[in-house]
Amino acid sequence: MKVANPLYDVVFNIHLDEKTGKKKALPIISIYILGHNLQHNDSPVIHVKRAYYDHATKEKLPQKEEFIESLTHDSYIIQVRRLRKKHRNKLETLLSIFDQSNTSKESKHFLDVLESSFPDEFKAVIRRLHKASASKELCDDMEMEDEILEELATQERLIAYERAERRKAEAEKDRLEKLLKQAGIAF
Repeated sequence: MKVANPLYDVVFNIHLDEKTGKKKALPIISIYILGHNLQHNDSPVIHVKRAYYDHATKEKLPQKEEFIESLTHDSYIIQVRRLRKKHRNKLETLLSIFDQSNTSKESKHFLDVLESSFPDEFKAVIRRLHKASASKELCDDMEMEDEILEELATQERLIAYERAERRKAEAEKDRLEKLLKQAGIAF
């Protein structure tokens, strides 16, 4: 007996539109969590919404298209360092869990979060993060990642130094060749 695969549509980001009975693509919403501040905007959470414009006239087009909506997406830019102590909405309250000023004194990989200072609806998130932090395997992976990143940074510095030395040597060679040429000495 064949049965429907309930995961098929989920895998392909498709849902059944209840009004039309047709399958439609789910919108993609990207979320960028920044560990640095943007230069011109100090809002902790920025919602980037798309609009349609006629390229030639620059006129904003009023109607959205299903085809275009399935190709492009809105975004949220979260500037973690700009999260305020006073939260203006539920999203900022939830994101404050990740406030970097709460970094643990023992390790930058962990945050000291006081579960009782958050509404009940966010406690499941905090407990899940706590559970992950208790995993020895996860802690070992983070330590290994730190070592790899440090090694990559060392290699990057070495490469930059070698490039600078090569540029200096090439500049010196060019200078000497120019002096020899001015002196009429063939090389």
